[in-house]
Order: sequence, then C-alpha cells, then structure tokens
Amino acid sequence: MRRSWNAAIFFRLSHLTTIENMHNIRLDLTLVFVVFSVLFSGCGGEPRPKDLPDLFPVSVKVEQEGNPVPGAVVSLTHVDGDAKWSASCETGSDGVAKNFFTNGKYKGVAAGKFSVRVRKYERGEMQKVDLPPEPTDEYERYLWRQKYDESQKRSESYDVIEAKYFDPRMPSPMDIEVTAGGKNEFTFDAGKPVRYNFQR
Repeated sequence: MRRSWNAAIFFRLSHLTTIENMHNIRLDLTLVFVVFSVLFSGCGGEPRPKDLPDLFPVSVKVEQEGNPVPGAVVSLTHVDGDAKWSASCETGSDGVAKNFFTNGKYKGVAAGKFSVRVRKYERGEMQKVDLPPEPTDEYERYLWRQKYDESQKRSESYDVIEAKYFDPRMPSPMDIEVTAGGKNEFTFDAGKPVRYNFQR
C-alpha cells in the first residue's frame, strides 16, 4: 500500500515538474522572441547618415480638373538644385502621396523649399507585332509557334500629365516649403489630362 502511495506521489511531482518545465520553456522562448525583436527592429537597412537632417511627414494631393490622380509619382528636389535629400512618393487611390522617402530609404522629408514635379504613365493596349504568315505544314507550324508565341506583343506607354509638370529642363511648376512644425499638406494642380508619348 505504501509503495502504491509513494508511486502516486512520485507521478504527481513528476507531472508538476513537467508542467513547470514547460512553463519555463515557454517563458524562455517568449524572452528570446522579445530580445530578437528589439535587436532587429532597428536593423531595417543601412544606418542613417550622420548629416541626415530631421525628416517630417508631407502629403501632396495631385489633381486634374479637380479629380484625384492615382498612381502618379511625386518628386521633391531642393529649389537650389541640390538633389542630396530629394524625396519621392506615389499617389494612392485618393490621389494623395503621403509616404515620402528621402533618397528612397529614409521616411519623411527634410525641412526646406522644394520644387514639385509629378509624372504618370499609362500603358496602351497590348498589340501583336507584325508576324509572317503561319505555315500550313504541321511541323513548320510548330516551329513557327515556338518562335512567334503570345509573348511577341508590345505596348506603348503614354504620359497622362503634360511634360511641363515633370520635365526638369522646364521651370518648376510648383514650389513648397516643408517646415518642422507645419501641417505640410499641399495640393498640386496637374492641369488637364493628356495622352501622348514624351521623348526626352
């Protein structure tokens, strides 16, 4: 009887010890996860340059005839022509660009005066390239299809915003000033919608 009682006690203590160990393991894993999260949260790329100025949120809404223009690329360059801390962003479905990155790496825009330029492409319908006639011979037809398959198509890109709003050789269509304490919310009028091939 005593042997059965001792066995029961041993089983109970072993069970509790196993539960305690599992709990400790769970705590250890949680601690490891937290440590790794802290260590790697600041490792999202190369370190910030020492001379990188403070960066601030900026939003630019692009409109054509009062309508938002989604998918347009908004570029900000210093009015003095220094491109060191240039920033860019693409407008969302509401026509607003609000996730600017300086030099494509650092979120936000430096304080100062910037020239704003906006450009948007649209692709035309896919068109087949002029192909030679398809042969009637079965084997020749097979070879022809291997050479001229459905990938033999092309499409043309069109600008839907006039060149004066994005061509750096032309005067800046709009200047803005980003400040440390300001709202930094701007609206860019991109004129009337167009559709043409722009060649530099």
